[in-house]
Amino acid sequence: MKFGVRREKRIPRPARNDTSVITRGIAFCAVALIAAFSLEAQAPEPMPLAHGNVPGEPHHHLKIENEDVRVYYVEVPPHQDTQPHQHDHDYIYVSLGPSDVVNAVRDKPEVHLVLKDGETHFTRGGFAHVARNLADTPFRNITIELLWLEAGKKWTIVTAGESNVNRFLILRFKESEAAKNY
Repeated sequence: MKFGVRREKRIPRPARNDTSVITRGIAFCAVALIAAFSLEAQAPEPMPLAHGNVPGEPHHHLKIENEDVRVYYVEVPPHQDTQPHQHDHDYIYVSLGPSDVVNAVRDKPEVHLVLKDGETHFTRGGFAHVARNLADTPFRNITIELLWLEAGKKWTIVTAGESNVNRFLILRFKESEAAKNY
């Protein structure tokens, strides 16, 4: 023994048991899987619809965009869903062919829709949803976002019809009446 240095006797560690190492490995993997599934189970943020050079939900194909409207051709293959997406503007949609879909609006009960060819509906914007195609055929529609409407402005459809020349839609605003061709 040297001066000033005192050596202590080492106490041997207990030998590791192979089963404890395996158990710890399984526990670690289980925690990792639970964390991964819980992250996946969280609803993804809805994406916007395409506008300008900004890409959007892939089933909504932007065909026309100007200061008044954005027109999308929507096609969802049989038994598939759109990605969660946001509708910021009021819009009209026209069903192209019969369809059987579920409209799953975020934070609301799902709505089952059986649409006929040519069926037309107006929908207020300001929501996110997923469209689920339940049919054996593609779900197709034309969606027309009404950009020229002021957000939150109250209006109602007065009449819709056809003339020899075109189809028309008359909208009544609080202050006045306006006609737009579609």
